[in-house]
Parts: sequence; C-alpha cells; structure tokens
Amino acid sequence: MEYYETDGIIPAIAPNVEPIGNFTGLSEDDQASMWTRFTGVEYDYPSLMNVILLVGIFLIAKYIFKAFIMSQKRHGKDTSENFAYSVTNFSFFISLAFILTSVGYGDITTSWLEGAIKTGTYAALGIVLLITTGLIFDKLVLFQFNLNKEIASGKLASGIVDAGNFFAAALVISSALRWQEFKQTEAIIAILGIYFAAQVLLSLATYVRIALFNDKKNDILFHEQIKQNNIAVAIDFSGRRIGSALAVTAATNLLSYQNSLSLSEVIVEWLGISIVLLLVLNILSWITAKIVFWKRDIYQDIINRNNSSALSDVAIYISFGIILSNCIY
Repeated sequence: MEYYETDGIIPAIAPNVEPIGNFTGLSEDDQASMWTRFTGVEYDYPSLMNVILLVGIFLIAKYIFKAFIMSQKRHGKDTSENFAYSVTNFSFFISLAFILTSVGYGDITTSWLEGAIKTGTYAALGIVLLITTGLIFDKLVLFQFNLNKEIASGKLASGIVDAGNFFAAALVISSALRWQEFKQTEAIIAILGIYFAAQVLLSLATYVRIALFNDKKNDILFHEQIKQNNIAVAIDFSGRRIGSALAVTAATNLLSYQNSLSLSEVIVEWLGISIVLLLVLNILSWITAKIVFWKRDIYQDIINRNNSSALSDVAIYISFGIILSNCIY
C-alpha cells in the first residue's frame, strides 16, 4: 500500500478511497488508474512481462541462429558485402518476430508464472519449427543443389528463395499458434500436426510448381535458373510459396477445436480444406493472369530475367492469397 497527499486531487482520481489524515491509501487497481490517466497507457504487468520474455527469447534465438544455422550459409566467408546472406538473415528474424507475436493466443492464464511458461513454451516451439522448416526446405524440397552454398557465394536468387520459404513458414506457424484452445499438451500436439501437414502440402505444391516450370526440351530447369542467379525466377517462386501459405492458413478460419471431432479428425479436415483453397487460389490466379497478361508470355519473360513481370505475376498470386486468408470465416 502506498500513500499520497490528497490536496483534493487523489479523491478525484480514486473517489472510492477513504482519506487517512492527509494521505489516501491506494490499491493496485487505483494505482493502475492513476498510471492510465497520466500516461494514457493501460497498466498491465502480465503483458509487460510477456514483452520482456519475448525480447529475451528473440535475442537468444538470434545468437543461436547466427552461430549454428547462418554459419552454414557463409562457410567462413566475410558476409559484410554478401547481400544474399543479408536477405536470408533479415527474413529469418522478421519471420521469428511475426511468430512471437502469436504466442499469447489460446486459453487464458491465471498467474504470471503460468503465463511465462506458456509464452516460453510456444515461443521455443515456434523457433524450433522455423529452423526445422529451413532444414526441410534445404534437404528435401530443393535437394538438387546446395542452397546454403549458393547463398554463401553471393547468389541473390538463392537468398530470395530462402527468404520466401521463411516468410511462408512464419505464416503457417503463426496461424497454428493462434488456432489453439486446448490445454497446453494437446495444443502442442495440434500445432505440430498442423505444421507438418502444412509442410507436406506446401512441399507437394512446390514439387508440382517446379515440374510445371521445367522445360527439359529447351533445357530450362528451375534449379539451374537459381544457380545462374535468375532473380526473376526466384521472385516468382518465393511469391507463389508465400501466396500458397496464405491460402493454407485460411483453413484455420473455417475450423474450430471446440467440436466433437478428435485432433486427428480436425487435422484431416483442415488438410482437405487447405487443398481446396490451394486449388481455388491457383484457378483464380491463372484466370486473372490470362486476362492481365493478354497475348503475353509471362513465363518467357521470367526466364529472360524480367523482374517486373515476375513481380506482376506474384502480385496477383499473393493478392488472392491475402483475400482468401482474410475474407473466409
């Protein structure tokens, strides 16, 4: 309990508090009211602790990532002038920050300690999943060449491809973190289920995209275009991956955990809706591109390193992804 001189001021702020001599006793709620009146900012200790905790987690993750993950992308070389390295480094930390903003969703905690444990657990899970996504992408999706080696050599196209993967992963992980109302153990299982289902779906979509892109008759292969630092191809590929992730996350707006279905049934249903949304995204984008790029070979433009055409194509794809992710409830 703290005491302040009244002088006719404090009773106006906390009119329900009885004066004690020339002083007035203020409860924590009354002090919060004073803080809000004088600063205009809500007085919320749990939220402040969450922010401090997340900043600490972010800094720890930064050093871990630079020491163990980014070291593979520089191979001992000086990165001060390697823009490709900077792009992938930037994308990881922006993605990480995006994920950390989603860890406060779900069931309401009853104590600071419980909130800190929940925040720390989900934040750590998000970081692990983001790093895992990078490994899956490097080893299983783009296995035809060494993406890290290309980034270390300064190939900007490789950096853009890596950045697109991190941004897409952040969208999926963030969506899964926001979409959980179970107890913590059940929620973690659900998040993992959604994450791996989304990775399988996005990987399959990527395989299909690469297969459609490759023109073996004219010796045009996706991985060779990236190795040759074709930035237009990298922009188009990354944009489409991000657009696909946006469409996939829209499935979380259509389902709720609070029903009679089991976790496995919910995940299967989520996967089915995501596939439908991906098909809708591609159909709408294809029709729109045909109208916008009438009598123009956008594919050939991208092969010819026309970055403007690549950005125009990506704008259509991502726009429909945003529409699906924000307009479906």
